[in-house]
Amino acid sequence: MALSEDEGKTWHIKELTGAQRHENQKVSEAMKGSTIGYSAARQAQNGIIHLITTMNQPCLHFEMNEAWIMSENEKSDAELMKSYATSISNVRDYEEKYPSGKTRIKWSAGVADDGRGLLHGQEVWYYENAQKQREATYKLGQKILSETYWSEDGKKIWEWQYNEDGSSIWSQWRLNGKKKAESVWRDFKCHGPAIFWDKDGNIISQVEFFHGKIKR
Repeated sequence: MALSEDEGKTWHIKELTGAQRHENQKVSEAMKGSTIGYSAARQAQNGIIHLITTMNQPCLHFEMNEAWIMSENEKSDAELMKSYATSISNVRDYEEKYPSGKTRIKWSAGVADDGRGLLHGQEVWYYENAQKQREATYKLGQKILSETYWSEDGKKIWEWQYNEDGSSIWSQWRLNGKKKAESVWRDFKCHGPAIFWDKDGNIISQVEFFHGKIKR
């Protein structure tokens, strides 16, 4: 990031922490580092600069202000990802409706002790026919327990199981109700076994991943 306060005569340059590698593995290996690829940046009326990237896996959304760009403070990815909230207050229930008046979303949120507004409790999305679309549980803004997504006719499409050790298991189902795939994830990357079944329930692929790459 670069910011000038004298119409471009001099620039304060600061490394953008938290970037990821290129989504294409061969390109990533050739670059030997992180990138933001194609990106777009806009500054909101409140001064927050939003930066969106498209060539990372996963794609990223950065938020910063001019004071951060001009500062000399640096934080590691682990520090940036860590939540420092330990308690929450004023937890309230909220609801959003379709134009028809039917419930679209229900969720709970409050104000954490670090000043952030965080989801806390159950969040449920509905189709307009009142069928559940997605259900998740949050604690201090972090997903816990499980998160499930259904089709409009009530069939389970996928589910995340969030473990206390920071890992998660992603399961997917076919429309015939049989499991399609299951994989273990950590830090937004597949890390552990990944299994793929055919429509009859037979295993057709089983590999081991290590931090997003197939373990050789």
